[in-house]
Amino acid sequence: MRYLLDKSVVRRGVRGLLGGTLTNDVRHSLRLLTALTPDELSISPQTFHLLTHIVQVPQARLMTARTTVLYPVQYTRRWARRLREMRVGVKMAIW
Repeated sequence: MRYLLDKSVVRRGVRGLLGGTLTNDVRHSLRLLTALTPDELSISPQTFHLLTHIVQVPQARLMTARTTVLYPVQYTRRWARRLREMRVGVKMAIW
């Protein structure tokens, strides 16, 4: 099974890797990111861009190594419909 992570889950995961206070949200994100394999974790191209170009911390590279990027293909409408059928909502966060 694949999980499409939204940017808030990824942001909380990076925050947890940086250290500091671990809130429940950060703890859940870290648990999700460490328990699953890179084949199971996916991010959007926009989130990948944020991690590689905007976030300037080494933990962002770890995050990109632990995920795969899902690109919409020619049939974007069909792709979106299948995501809805798999019950991936607008937020796309997996908890």
